Amino acid sequence: MPFSQIIKAGLYLSSFMILFGFLTEIAAFIGLIIFIVGFFTFGPYLITYLNYLGELIVLAIFGMRRFSFDRLLFGPLKNWREKLEPYETTIVRVFYGTALIYARITVKFLHPDLSLRVVNDWQLTKFH
Repeated sequence: MPFSQIIKAGLYLSSFMILFGFLTEIAAFIGLIIFIVGFFTFGPYLITYLNYLGELIVLAIFGMRRFSFDRLLFGPLKNWREKLEPYETTIVRVFYGTALIYARITVKFLHPDLSLRVVNDWQLTKFH
């Protein structure tokens, strides 16, 4: 089985585990490994997708304890992670903001020709 097929299978597996709330911490670690492999494959382009990294980090730390199989299996969250729960949204916001800032800098300042090419290719100046 080629490496790309293993990554694809891991992505599908972790996606369904997160969707159904079954062992979400393990699924998040699978996702983190896939993100790290993707970063070494695609380089800094993956900074655009840091919002997903933030979400995976939050799931790896806190898991999913509402409307999930994890709540039935392990019960509510009652340990050191409960103290960090107020920072859950902050972690996601910081990573999401960083992804937006990186996308803005690369598209607006480092590669402004992309925007001009879209305008010219789709003839956007002809609309009133």
